[in-house]
Amino acid sequence: MAWQLRIHSLPQGKRYPDTEAEYLELLARHNAAATAVLGGGAACVLLVGLWSPDDLAVEQNRLPAMAGLKFVDVPDLPSPTDPEEVEHAFHAASIKWSPGVFDSIIRDVADEALPLIVFANLTRRAAYKPYDGGADLICGSFERARELAAEYAEWLP
Repeated sequence: MAWQLRIHSLPQGKRYPDTEAEYLELLARHNAAATAVLGGGAACVLLVGLWSPDDLAVEQNRLPAMAGLKFVDVPDLPSPTDPEEVEHAFHAASIKWSPGVFDSIIRDVADEALPLIVFANLTRRAAYKPYDGGADLICGSFERARELAAEYAEWLP
């Protein structure tokens, strides 16, 4: 069983950054939390959900953190409400998580320019999923989720 924890990107639960200082705070929080969950230098999988299969090439050209990654297509996942409807084209790439390397991706998710990103450490059964306003941290144990909740208490909703 996995345990989930949610953090805010900015103080007082502010959803969107307006200044470069707020972007720096957002990136500091996300990099710290992701590293705590995934592990620094850990082998991970980057799962990207885009609106169409053709968007992957566009994003790889636009985002330095995605350039050069070898993605494989993930079979279409149906919408939970309509099994005939596919909402995203999913792609996965093997990566090593390192703080700062994926800042361009995190910023784009915060600005709602990318619809779905998940970083997963399959060995730890852990994942980091940023979204506009915060991130979900999925931990492989209740104990780890509780430790992170204590460590990031000021960032919790």
